Amino acid sequence: MKKLNLFIFMLVQTIFLSSTLAYADETLVNNTGSDANGGFIATQIENESTDEEDINTESPDNNINVEPVNAETAVVKEVKSAAEQEKIKLRSAVISFIKSKNNRLSDAAASKAADAAIYASNKNNFDINIILAVMWKESYFTASARNSSCYGIMQVSKNTGAGFGFSVKDLLDPYRNADVASRLLKGQISKYKNTVMGLTAYNAGSGNVSRGNYTTAYANNVISKSNAVKAYINSYMSK
Repeated sequence: MKKLNLFIFMLVQTIFLSSTLAYADETLVNNTGSDANGGFIATQIENESTDEEDINTESPDNNINVEPVNAETAVVKEVKSAAEQEKIKLRSAVISFIKSKNNRLSDAAASKAADAAIYASNKNNFDINIILAVMWKESYFTASARNSSCYGIMQVSKNTGAGFGFSVKDLLDPYRNADVASRLLKGQISKYKNTVMGLTAYNAGSGNVSRGNYTTAYANNVISKSNAVKAYINSYMSK
């Protein structure tokens, strides 16, 4: 009987101990789970809140890129501005010159002639004074001028235009006409290594120059006009 009671007592103790351990485990789980929802996760939320505050400090208002004041940049901008002003003033000078030689031209026609001269000069790296002098000599800056088989503001022949891939209609456009004429003039001057002979070939044709069938009157007149153009523009630009 005593042995039975002892066995029962030990069994009860074992069950009680097991229950105690189970309760302890459950409590431990709750401390890292249930309590984690309160304590641990609260810490997470606090950390996330801190991260959000960090992110907020990176807001667009705080990330505005303010260009630093740079003396070198300012100088470059000033130089660019000065160069642009120079181009604008040159255009005004050319228009003024054209109007002074043919006051019957409309403002639009004079501006277009000036722009064509500037365009051809820049594109072909050729002296604008000679371009304007030839325009003055050949057509008084009139884009629609026609004389025999020559057309446009610099009186390019139909055959010459065709050689450059331009039609008669193209030659009546001052930009295309000035482009063709400038390329031809530059080529002739380079060929003869002489401005007078280059201008003579432009006017009389290379064949006549080769045969000696020419005079330099045309070339000399254009050079005189180019000097007048240069003096006018220089005076205008210096004001």
